[in-house]
Amino acid sequence: MTDAARGALQASGLFVFLEGAGDRKVIEGLVDFEQANRYGGLHPLIDHIGIAAAEFAVVESGVAEEWSGYPVSVSLRHVRMASLKYDCTLGDICVPFVPSEGLILDRVAVLSADIARIWRILAQHGGIAKLNNGPSELHAVVHELEDVYAGHPSDAVRQFLARDCVRVQGLLWRMQLTTASHPGFVGVDPEEALQDSAGALGLLGDSG
Repeated sequence: MTDAARGALQASGLFVFLEGAGDRKVIEGLVDFEQANRYGGLHPLIDHIGIAAAEFAVVESGVAEEWSGYPVSVSLRHVRMASLKYDCTLGDICVPFVPSEGLILDRVAVLSADIARIWRILAQHGGIAKLNNGPSELHAVVHELEDVYAGHPSDAVRQFLARDCVRVQGLLWRMQLTTASHPGFVGVDPEEALQDSAGALGLLGDSG
């Protein structure tokens, strides 16, 4: 991924990119250059993949029986998984040339269940266009999602919540929206976006 996005994620203390996982050249070797323009160019696509890799890593770590806390290690395996999520060599059926508003959620979260949850919460409060109002709307979604997790009967789900994984996912969703230059998320660099959402989501302190 690009130095700015990787640097912001590592400086947060939430992630550490293992050998090769944060290397832009390594990620370039996994992407379809013909598809890059549909993500705003090669660098945004590379950042989407790197951020998605971090989300795969925190989800995997968050459901593990043994929890070592933060930083979560992002490996090349997670990058390869993310490249399957974001890159496409199947021609025009992957991403439309002009993605519709609704497709933005497909570029935000790696898990279809999270995409559905975000959509449903937004639908209850005016629709996806609410995101255009900026990060505060996304932060509200994350807090509402946490409330849902807190009432879930599964110990694994409540454990995932207790490990702050939902909030860390929210932080990554903010970075994806920033990378996508979505309305309401334009004009800030990755470090500024991360710091803003980390503060709003209560992740600036000890997350271990």
